[in-house]
Amino acid sequence: MTQMDDDKLDRYLQSVGKRCFVNYFDDFASGLPSDAVVELLMKNEGYAEKATRARVSTARSIIEAGRARDALTKIGRSERVPDSVRDQAMRMASGLR
Repeated sequence: MTQMDDDKLDRYLQSVGKRCFVNYFDDFASGLPSDAVVELLMKNEGYAEKATRARVSTARSIIEAGRARDALTKIGRSERVPDSVRDQAMRMASGLR
């Protein structure tokens, strides 16, 4: 598990996108191959391939560093995302250890 301080977590969340991190959290956290998750995001969101690969890699780095709950909590407290995303993030965070 790699170390990730709060500043790095904030930068990574900005790179992935808070809404994207919440909406696709289960896919990022799953054992699905990265290529499958990239295809899913490209199809559903219309992201460019290179940017999508970076999002998937960065989101998985957050999870692998053990900072998923922290990330979801930060999103849940963010004023810059819709209420529905904040609510979903807080529910998801409370389900994680």
